[in-house]
Amino acid sequence: MEAKTAASVWPLIDIPVEIKQLVVHFFSLADSKADDSGERLAAEVFISDGIFMLADGTFSGTDEIRGCRKHAWDTITFRRHEVFKIYINDAGGTDLILIGQLHMKTSDGASLNRQFVARMEIEQASPGPRIRQYRIIDPVAKDRVPYFCT
Repeated sequence: MEAKTAASVWPLIDIPVEIKQLVVHFFSLADSKADDSGERLAAEVFISDGIFMLADGTFSGTDEIRGCRKHAWDTITFRRHEVFKIYINDAGGTDLILIGQLHMKTSDGASLNRQFVARMEIEQASPGPRIRQYRIIDPVAKDRVPYFCT
């Protein structure tokens, strides 16, 4: 496993390796400065009608997720997520609560370390598991009416 989840405490229930790899891949792309990171999140991580809820807003579906990283580095020069603990809410390991820390450096030189709590709902898809919804719980996500209320 990569450094993003190397020290993570995973649940005692056996979670499929593909799901663990998806979590690592998601955070690797979220922390990447590569121009294609948004495209790759949309193509490799989320289902086509996936929902990506962040503290700054919500991105729904492939097109919005593809563009979600467009301004991600406007004021940030460094970003690294570190996941400490993962909880599951189902027997298949597809409904996860993640607790971690986000390390950032801003363009004005400030260093920030923020705890985060997020929910990741995963769907079995072809060619492998994909995220149906990623929602920041703390800090609070700015979202539309939650999908489960419509």
